[in-house]
Amino acid sequence: MFTAPIAIVARPARGRRAAALLAAAWLAVPLAARAAPGEAARPAQPARAGAEVFRDCPVCPEMVTLPGGRFQMGSPVEEEGRQESEDPPHRVTVPGFAIGRTEVTRGQYAAFVKDTGHPPAERCWTNEAGKYEERAGRDWRNPGFTQDDTHPVVCVSWTDAQAYVRWLSRKTGRAYRLPSEAQWEYAARAGSSTARYWGESADRACEHANVADASLRPTRALPPNWPLHACDDGHARTAPVGRYAPNAFGLHDMIGNAREWTEDCWHDNHAGAPVDGSARAAPGCVTRVLKGGAWISIPALARSGTRIKNAASRRYDVFGFRVVRGAGPSSKPPMEKPAKATQPKAAAPSKTGTAFTVPVLSDSGAPGRIRTHDPLVRSQVLYPTELRAHSLGL
Repeated sequence: MFTAPIAIVARPARGRRAAALLAAAWLAVPLAARAAPGEAARPAQPARAGAEVFRDCPVCPEMVTLPGGRFQMGSPVEEEGRQESEDPPHRVTVPGFAIGRTEVTRGQYAAFVKDTGHPPAERCWTNEAGKYEERAGRDWRNPGFTQDDTHPVVCVSWTDAQAYVRWLSRKTGRAYRLPSEAQWEYAARAGSSTARYWGESADRACEHANVADASLRPTRALPPNWPLHACDDGHARTAPVGRYAPNAFGLHDMIGNAREWTEDCWHDNHAGAPVDGSARAAPGCVTRVLKGGAWISIPALARSGTRIKNAASRRYDVFGFRVVRGAGPSSKPPMEKPAKATQPKAAAPSKTGTAFTVPVLSDSGAPGRIRTHDPLVRSQVLYPTELRAHSLGL
């Protein structure tokens, strides 16, 4: 068991921050404790002593302040499931910031849509009867499975998420944006250096995350011979946010539930990445980084260092996001930082594009590798019959 103090502070949408401390209590929470299906999601439980939890408005995400620090980003060569895109491990210094305690919920996203009239998507890639297709009539309101307002919003693109943080910034007078990849991984690891913030093994995943496990198998979302987590988290698709045990920063669902868009433009690996926690940019970038696992993620793809990519305009039933907030007031939308000189040089394209190797599982379940020119399937573990679906976000 662990105990930790928590201070919950209400903040006005604008103006001077409220000085009154509304609540302070000692919490004693067993790490393995989680609500059973049908029970209410657990309350905020930051494990870091003195962590501040706040909302800038009634419909805003609940935020947790994190201290600045230095950590190793990327995955060591011996880590099971590691992909080449997670190389090389490198030290990053991250200034303090505030991040969403959970993923943005469907209810919070609905408030944004109601306020702005943001147009709904006409199509979303969804997994139905074990087949990923871009289907008409699927969007964040109807991703192909049942949700309520406490579930993470899915079927949202990077572009949708950018519209949301611009609205949130205008509404609160604070500078909200998507986390950089470095901020996200720093927050997910929460001082750990293991493959997952609860340890190396995937065996305890269902205490901490909503991932591909026994509850998913009856849906036939994945082939029957795929290696699922050897546990049951109680939810086949998305789960209400905050239902599983948090990490040491008090953050929930950093692995599992929905993959999360970050601010960064995709690069093939961490070579030349900024070491100050900022996002990587590139002129005309159309492909962005997603972090964390999802309800359909197998063990190899449900780790703190896992990173995948997808087109910024694409929507999947496993793609969501959480937000970070800057320190100073601002009514302007977040601005992408210009490309840095430290970024890697682009490979010279051939007539058919740059070829690369992709790890796959054969129809019999045996591991293998293929060569492909499709940039949307690089560094993914894919089922051969689903390669046409590009990046599945498993």
